[in-house]
Amino acid sequence: MTAQFDESKIKRHPKGSGDEGGQFASKGGTDFEDDDQSGAYLDEELSTKEKKALALSIAEAMGFPEKSVKFLEKAPPGERGLRGMAFHGDRFGRGFKAGYKDGDILLVLGNLNTREMLVGVTAHEIAHHWFRRSMDSPDRNPVVNDLLNRSRTHERLRREDGVTKYSRDFWVLHQHGVATYLQAANETYAEIMSLQASGGDLSGVSAAWTRVFNGISSQHSLLRKKPKGKT
Repeated sequence: MTAQFDESKIKRHPKGSGDEGGQFASKGGTDFEDDDQSGAYLDEELSTKEKKALALSIAEAMGFPEKSVKFLEKAPPGERGLRGMAFHGDRFGRGFKAGYKDGDILLVLGNLNTREMLVGVTAHEIAHHWFRRSMDSPDRNPVVNDLLNRSRTHERLRREDGVTKYSRDFWVLHQHGVATYLQAANETYAEIMSLQASGGDLSGVSAAWTRVFNGISSQHSLLRKKPKGKT
């Protein structure tokens, strides 16, 4: 257990130019290239206004409140490679000023240069909150309970995480006592969500992880339908 563990220490970009959060690996562990990508997702003409509208449309489709989606055009000093971040209890105190609340996500639009990145990063960060809320619910389904209680499926989940290089790296960190089991599972869940949203390659998602992904997503869907103020 590492209360001091900082996800920003994990480099997602092959050049290691930035930190953390939303800068995710896609297509079976192949990291995004720089701005010289070509293909259907290239969007040199996409304005800041259009980027915001696209991100908010993803949030709406996922049932995430628009008011909790925050934007920066450029990353703060020392965070120049940052693309996104999910704010929750242990994610404060990294030099960010007041203005972010528990439950918010942050998207750094200047570092989200393709539609694929923008859609995937938005989904990835929202998924972190879905995961946490499902874990915190007192009415957890059997799949979520198994994950939380580290049942016999624990080792299989670690062994079968073939989703992205980024998520696999978290399981290595877990083995070395740097990341917790639930941090690793949270990242894998978020990576699957980002790939699903952005049309990435899901062939690396095993049956065990498909069960976990569906179980958490189902749990969260039930939570969304409950009256406000109830968990």
